[in-house]
Amino acid sequence: MSTLRSRLFAALTIAGVAASTLSACAVQPGDYRIFRVSALAPIIGADCQAQPDARDTSTFFGASTIALFASDADSYFLENGMDVLTGTRDGADYSFEGQSVNVEDVADIATTTDTRTVQIALTVKGKEIAGTMVTVQTFTCSGDCMNIENTSCTTTINFFGSEVNGAELEHPI
Repeated sequence: MSTLRSRLFAALTIAGVAASTLSACAVQPGDYRIFRVSALAPIIGADCQAQPDARDTSTFFGASTIALFASDADSYFLENGMDVLTGTRDGADYSFEGQSVNVEDVADIATTTDTRTVQIALTVKGKEIAGTMVTVQTFTCSGDCMNIENTSCTTTINFFGSEVNGAELEHPI
């Protein structure tokens, strides 16, 4: 009987460790996690009018600080500077999206629309974070646009980093 009891205890201990490890990846309501991330050079899509010169190279990375937080069990937010995107979580995987649309009437002859859509997919494993940010910038003109073309440009940025220990957010009120 003691063998069964010790096996049961071992199984429950392993299950408890696994559950606490998996829940450590999730951000709980009222909590936040701060990450320092580095980004590789952006990948400019074929739809962009201005393409970088293939001879240009760099070994420099971009860097930023992001915060991941939740307001309830189903509402997640990703803060990067002044922008905050809303998102969802599936296990250790998070998805965030945001869009801005700016419509302007030009001298009552044309209307321009400038749209920026950002999608971020990231995975948090323990203290590590990795993900991809895809930005699509479109410009359209309707009416008398005087040969101004509609444009679209997709950029993709891959990033990775780790959680910052002991960091706290400070925002002036």
